[in-house]
Amino acid sequence: MNHQDWEVVTIGVSKAKNVPTAHVKTTPEAQAARKIADADAPLKLKTLVPESRQEIIQRRVANKWSQADLNMRCCFPVNTIREIESGRVTPSIQQLNTLNRILKCGLKLSN
Repeated sequence: MNHQDWEVVTIGVSKAKNVPTAHVKTTPEAQAARKIADADAPLKLKTLVPESRQEIIQRRVANKWSQADLNMRCCFPVNTIREIESGRVTPSIQQLNTLNRILKCGLKLSN
């Protein structure tokens, strides 16, 4: 007796082809208003305040820790502290909270 089923089963592929998609039409006035609204509010990312970057360096040196030591103490990936201190990377909120706890300071992001 053969109890194996060798039939090919395909999951997640739609068999319907040439299905029309819904298109949303907007008026030219609505498009112009949207462009103006988007232009007025440029996206500004938060960054680490330069004084906070210097404070990280000062406290790390005061504790006689290398960047690798601080990475290890904070459980950050390799070179994270180097990137944060140089200003190339902005720490996430979780990383900022961890640095504040480990270094016993009040680092903050700019608005």
